[in-house]
Amino acid sequence: MPLPFRWLALCVGLVLVGPSTLAQDRIPQGALEADAKRVPLAPFQEALRSLARGERNKVRVLHYGDSHTAADILTTAIRRDLQSRFGNGGRGFVLLGHPWKSYSPMDIYVSSSGLWNGKRVDFQNVRTMTGGRFGLSGIASEPSGPECIATIAAPIDSPFSAQMERFELLYLRQPKGGDLLLSMDEQRPQLISTASGGFETGVVRHRLPKGAHAVSVSAVGNGPVRVFGAIVESESPGVVYDTLGVNGGTFEHVLAWDEQLLRAQVAMREPALLVIMYGTNEASDRKLAPEAFAQSATEAIKRLRRGAPMAACLVIGPPDRRSTVRRRISTERLDWVISVEEGVAKAQGCEFIDARSLMGGPGSFATWQKQGLAAPDGVHLTLKGYTLLGRRIAHQMTRGFPGVASYAGSSR
Repeated sequence: MPLPFRWLALCVGLVLVGPSTLAQDRIPQGALEADAKRVPLAPFQEALRSLARGERNKVRVLHYGDSHTAADILTTAIRRDLQSRFGNGGRGFVLLGHPWKSYSPMDIYVSSSGLWNGKRVDFQNVRTMTGGRFGLSGIASEPSGPECIATIAAPIDSPFSAQMERFELLYLRQPKGGDLLLSMDEQRPQLISTASGGFETGVVRHRLPKGAHAVSVSAVGNGPVRVFGAIVESESPGVVYDTLGVNGGTFEHVLAWDEQLLRAQVAMREPALLVIMYGTNEASDRKLAPEAFAQSATEAIKRLRRGAPMAACLVIGPPDRRSTVRRRISTERLDWVISVEEGVAKAQGCEFIDARSLMGGPGSFATWQKQGLAAPDGVHLTLKGYTLLGRRIAHQMTRGFPGVASYAGSSR
């Protein structure tokens, strides 16, 4: 699925559809689990209760995945749902320099000038690649010269845009690393050296007063620099939901990331919940066997959890798909991918949510296309579709909390 997905760029600047505007917003019969206690999510739900009682300031969630995640439509629906009920703690992690052309995170402003090179897993060598220094999200950015500038601004004109009162820049410290310039509003730029005796995570933190702010990052041009991204949070108590998706991503890709950098950056975020949503691309890999898939999924989950061993874990299976003239989809492959993921999730003590069941089960993609909820490519959803699925996932994540049934509707 490593495609440009230009149709997703059409979503730039659009406001997500509100809860009351989707007549189809009912969870299909059989999608809800019988066990209302949802033990694997207990640490996350207890964190939300502590937040509601005023006993903690932030509940952070890290959501890993492929293009379904990278589009930031599904994750924005989940983020907005949680923040509307438990408080808006900020936008969270944001990439710098547009590592792909259609990168357009919602509820925050990002821009870039010059050529920024996205660094990520090499699809051709993923099975032999190790130690990729891609950081928290699995993708990093390198400016090609001093003319490259990446800017983040908040809040923007959106009811879900939070204040930028806490700012963190994550970058790679490396041998012979060059210098970065960090500009906060109209203040004098801060010079940041990225040179180090080894490879490690560098962090610059700033507290900002309440109000509109713009932060820019650029390279001096005196050596190689690599930035992993930025963290934007408010001082207000609430949920922070990090979108950590990479187009074409798989469980196996996680194993090609540098584990030391990944573990350190996951630990920095102190998440209450890790969400892991792969499987769509594995279902297209005809060379992948169930046994190998189970092994890579298991090891990837373990690797992500080492940075946050006390966090709850949620694995979300891939949505339904449909064959097209250009892309033949094997229903049988998608069946066993979902089955294997569920088994691995339970074996690792993680909750499992079947996104295909939330859509209506096998064959539901065609129905969603007729309703304008799924895209013509047979793989992705539309703005309305991702919004609907995201709200259904948020419903599953927070079952037992007041107010969930007010918009989710009854099953049918």
